[in-house]
Amino acid sequence: MSFISKKISVIVPVYNVEKYLANCLKSLVNQSLKDFEVIIVNDGSTDNSQKIIDEFSLAYPAIIRSFYQSNSGVSQARNFGLQHAVGDYIGFVDSDDWVECCMFENLYMFVVQNSLDIGNLYVLSIICCNKIYRRLYLKMNKIFFRNTGSMEDVLFNIEALSQTERIGYFHKYLYHYNRLNTNSITSTVVHNIESLNIVIPLLFNWRQENRFTSKDYEAYLLRRMVHYSSISGIDVKQIKEKIRGSLFRLILSMQLSIKHKIKLILIFYFNSLFV
Repeated sequence: MSFISKKISVIVPVYNVEKYLANCLKSLVNQSLKDFEVIIVNDGSTDNSQKIIDEFSLAYPAIIRSFYQSNSGVSQARNFGLQHAVGDYIGFVDSDDWVECCMFENLYMFVVQNSLDIGNLYVLSIICCNKIYRRLYLKMNKIFFRNTGSMEDVLFNIEALSQTERIGYFHKYLYHYNRLNTNSITSTVVHNIESLNIVIPLLFNWRQENRFTSKDYEAYLLRRMVHYSSISGIDVKQIKEKIRGSLFRLILSMQLSIKHKIKLILIFYFNSLFV
């Protein structure tokens, strides 16, 4: 089945978020932008998420396209959405968050008027949900989400933001993150740190291949580590030992001053001195 092109495809991966999903979808179907689609990918939810998806799909058939896949993770769900998207631009919304009704209209007008590949809300960041990406730009550069277990946004955006200078910042706060969904904070933090075993070697290889040059993005991973290791009650000493060698290689390969590199290493092991 062929689909007519849309201005934006908004991809929403869903997994066991029955408590928040309706609020998320309500904010999307009420967007002021016309001629867009919402692609919902249910990643094997075991709660009532599918029931909520069906209700919205029935009520808004011109906007919502829903899919189901066996549980494969957020990266696979987003990639699935990318394969089925027909929008000129791609946006991502997490299914427990919500957005202002003018968000995608504002971003779309902004990127079109400025001929941008990527439009970014408010400030420089590594997350996907406050951006829209030109679909053909992602396709031509073979940019997709990697199965790292977590921190998927880091790798996706380093690739996306490093291969174009046509990036703009729209200085309004229109995306709202859900701070109430605190399911398994401890296990999530440890899982993210363990994922660095995959992420850091990839970043090091990309640095060697000159696939990204931004100092801000190179340092981002280290700032995330400082955040994780400073959370009380989380013992990451053993995990740090596992990634020490690859982390040092990454730091040394960065385009940073010797002073800055030393500070990053000290923060990694003695972050309490800098908090």
